[in-house]
Formats: sequence, structure tokens, C-alpha cells
Amino acid sequence: MDSIVIKKIIFDYFDGNYTSIQRKTIEEWLGQAGNLDVFHQYLDEWEAAHPQCTFDLEKGLQRVNGQINGTVYKIEPDRDNFKKLGYSGLFKWLAAASLVLAFSWLGWQFLTNRISSSQEVALQTIQAPAGNIYEKENLTNKPILIHLPDNSSVILQPKSRLSYVPNEFNKEVRKVFLSGEAFFEVHKDKKVPFYVYANGFITSVLGTSFFINTNGKRSEVVVKTGRVTVFFESDLREHAGNPAKVRGLQLRANERVDLSLKKYTVEKTSLLEPEKLTLPIQSTSFTFDEAPVEKILNDLNKVYNAQIVYDAEAIKSCRLTARLSDEPLLEKIELICAAIEASFKREGDQIIIQSTGCQ
Repeated sequence: MDSIVIKKIIFDYFDGNYTSIQRKTIEEWLGQAGNLDVFHQYLDEWEAAHPQCTFDLEKGLQRVNGQINGTVYKIEPDRDNFKKLGYSGLFKWLAAASLVLAFSWLGWQFLTNRISSSQEVALQTIQAPAGNIYEKENLTNKPILIHLPDNSSVILQPKSRLSYVPNEFNKEVRKVFLSGEAFFEVHKDKKVPFYVYANGFITSVLGTSFFINTNGKRSEVVVKTGRVTVFFESDLREHAGNPAKVRGLQLRANERVDLSLKKYTVEKTSLLEPEKLTLPIQSTSFTFDEAPVEKILNDLNKVYNAQIVYDAEAIKSCRLTARLSDEPLLEKIELICAAIEASFKREGDQIIIQSTGCQ
């Protein structure tokens, strides 16, 4: 592989911006003689350009003072409306407070009777500085597929809703709000945790696959792969909004738990009962041995209720041996395309695969 290309991939890896394909490319490249020394040279070069221990004193003091005064750091007023105003300090504070209240009231009107009260409060809190809310409600009688900004996959069940704030998503945290049922496959990112707010509790992950059901008197979390942490929003408030201090309950692969918001209790975890799994994706194994790629794509279409478009004639001779796990759908497609030297693009809800065939 061209040294310029591999250097770009490795630098992206150091930055934390890489796909599973890029990670596997690096692993294979490191297996070749002499490349480990080159890897260390790239690491030295990258570290020289990215000092790890820098601190901006002025910005740090601004953040501390902002927190002491109860203000929000880095929130600026609308310059078109405020640039010519000359309020006194007290008047400016009252004007800003009025804006926040107005935004919160509008957010409340928009979200009334659409999500639970605890989710409503959380969304109001971030709507004022962040702007619009994205919400998808499944009014059909079939599951629908949603691709989040980080390419995580969500299979949203009928009569369910998913919400998030695009301008805030994928910064310090990846935060979504669920009412109903959904299956998540979360893109792995150790630096930016993924939180699902649902019916008074929070499910925290770094990257894995799991199912949440908030219908009925009790809520349920079921883990397919990896591990998740579950805790109540009340626990988060007790620790000043710092999730790192909340211990929560850890669930591993093939474990489930029931939660009661009324009593704020979490039942003891239990192992999955396969016959009670309701979604095809929960029981589907994406392990293929010399399988026709056309069959694999058809299976993915059915499980995800996706719209994967391809030329059946072009890929009729393509076969694949692979074990796909908890990657979001787009990462699965990327792996398949890399294996058969194809490409893909998204157009609306469609995923279009372009291939010149296999030898």
C-alpha cells in the first residue's frame, strides 16, 4: 500500500477517527517486516504535532467563573438582535434569562405529550443553546432504520420515537432520547460515550448492541454484545450531572434486566431466554462461510428493514467468508464492499452498492 495512504490512515487512528476497515488495515500492515519501526516514527511525528498536556489558562478561568455564576459556558446571544444593545449588567442578565425561558417554553410546547417528563426536561436544557431537535416517530406497523450522525444504527419499532439535538450530538457525549422500543448498534468511540435516555433511566455504552423497551409498567434492557451500564436519572442528579461518578448496574452480553421507575429499583440481571427474543436482529448471527454476497445483502435488508440497492448480475459470482458482529449497518456494508472491492453511497434512505463484479 502507498506510504502516503497508510500514513494518513495511521494518523486518523491516532486521532481516534477510524473505521473497523482502517483498523484491520493497520493490523495487517503491522504484520509485515519493518513496519513496526515506521509505526513508531509516525507516532513520534504525530505526538510532536499534538501536545498532550496543553492548558489555556484564560479559557479555564472563564469556564470556572461561568460555573460559579451559574451561567452556561460558550453560549453566545444572537448577534443580529443584541449587537447594538447597551444594557447594564443586571439588565443583560435578565434579558438572557428571558431568552432561555422562552426557548424552554417553546421546547415544552413542541414536546408535550410526545416524550416522558424526564426526557422533556433534558431536551429543554440543551435545546436553548443547541437549536433544533431531530425527532423520528415510527407511525408504521413495521420497524424503521435510522442512521445517527456517528453512523450508529437504530431499529425503531412501531409506535416509538427517537430524539436528539444534532448540534450537540457527538461532541462530549452522544445523547439520544427514546420513547418505546428500539435496538441499537453503537459505533465504537471510547472518547465520546453514548447515552440513551428512556423513561427515567439512562443506558450508557461506548460501542455495542442492545435493546430497550419502555412500553408497559416496567422497562427492559437486553444486551446482545459487549456491555452496557444502566442507572437512573435521579442517580445522575445526585452526582451533579457527572456520569463518571455513577456506578450503575453493568450488563454483559446475553443479559437482561427489568427496571421500575415507580420504585426506582433494578431487578437482578438474568440470562436471555432465546424464545422470548422478539426482534430478528437479536437472534441473527452474521457469520458467513463462502456465502453468496447477494444472499448476505438480502438477509441484511430483511433484518434491518433496510433499502440496500445493488446490481444482482454484477455480484452474482461474489462470495464472502466473514464474521460480522455488533457493527452498525453502514460499517457492515463497508466491510462487505472492501472484501469484494466494491463501493457504496447513501441517497436518502437507500444504500446503493456499486460493483464491477468478482473474479
